[in-house]
Amino acid sequence: MEKKMDQILAFEEPVNVNENIFRNEIWSAFARALNQKKNLILDFRNVNFIVSTVVPKLCCFGEIAKRSGIQVEIIPNTKLAIYLAEMGFWRIATQNGLFIFDERYLDFNLLDKKVTNALFCIEKEALKHKYIDTFEFADWADERTKYKYWIRAELTGISNTVGNGYYIVDNIPEQCRAVLKTVSGFVGYSEYTSEDTILGPIVELVHNAVWHSHGKCYFFVQTSRYKGEYGRIGIDISVSDTGCGLYKSLVDKYDNDSFKYYKKKDFEKLTDKVEQNYYSIVEALFFREQSETRGLYDIITDLSREPRKYFCELHLINGNIAVDLEEGQKRGKNGVILDKYDISNFVDNGISDILKKKKKYFSVMRDIDFSFCVDIGITIPL
Repeated sequence: MEKKMDQILAFEEPVNVNENIFRNEIWSAFARALNQKKNLILDFRNVNFIVSTVVPKLCCFGEIAKRSGIQVEIIPNTKLAIYLAEMGFWRIATQNGLFIFDERYLDFNLLDKKVTNALFCIEKEALKHKYIDTFEFADWADERTKYKYWIRAELTGISNTVGNGYYIVDNIPEQCRAVLKTVSGFVGYSEYTSEDTILGPIVELVHNAVWHSHGKCYFFVQTSRYKGEYGRIGIDISVSDTGCGLYKSLVDKYDNDSFKYYKKKDFEKLTDKVEQNYYSIVEALFFREQSETRGLYDIITDLSREPRKYFCELHLINGNIAVDLEEGQKRGKNGVILDKYDISNFVDNGISDILKKKKKYFSVMRDIDFSFCVDIGITIPL
């Protein structure tokens, strides 16, 4: 039998890989490779930069490739290889067997790290095994509550699990120190009164991914400063998982009264993958609307209430359905300020309005058996 040639994705001109290029080029190339059972070579030698929110999703591609029986090779230029090394990408890729790459990237000297960021891979049972004997809990504490403490310990250090606004940076792992440095570096320029304003939602997002997905969670946070005439600083938070997806999670875990739009028996009858992913993301967004337990609804509500001069972005991918929302002020061409109200409209108008405007909020991509991701970006003027 003739051996199939590897599929190659290369960029002829220098490019910065943003979300659009990731979805249109890399996602599509990966889908073709999966469909044809071919290995994929990502030739990134002409890639100047990869936006931070792409990194966890790229890690999930490595996991999908593994279980699909194909391999993905990454060929970066030196500058990009160093940037990925600084965040621990090559180390995590090695530990989880995600990609083929030049192992010399693991030996890069990172004493002069230029970007403030941190990348984690968290797996539910491994996390429990690591911390189960570290903390003592009251009898009322259920497993879900324990995982929140364990996740905060993993991200910020064992001595910083209380979340009282005070954080110890001595004698904690370097990656935990990187998380605290990243968050505090952004909060110092904002109107937030504490790092908990950012760390709280981070813990919630990672906890939801770890608790519900039954897979690995890849988490990345990065602060970036933009110079020039309109100086600004931004923080990007990205959480992707490799689990069962929202649809199966909702069907398996919740009863009929928990659903906001569908009756569970009707929800279970959905057979089209696009409809499953579409309606499950709507259900998940409004699932905690009137609940004491915080969830996605609370996070998007918080974003809708940020000062107008802040520019907030919320990107969700559930399987092959994407949602992209913007809120606040951003500068368009020639420095003109544009006002965006997507997130507040999304919250204020509710489910019925969203279902009527499906094409406005949602886009469909090729199915690659992707699970779920949440990306949040907040940018403020300096």
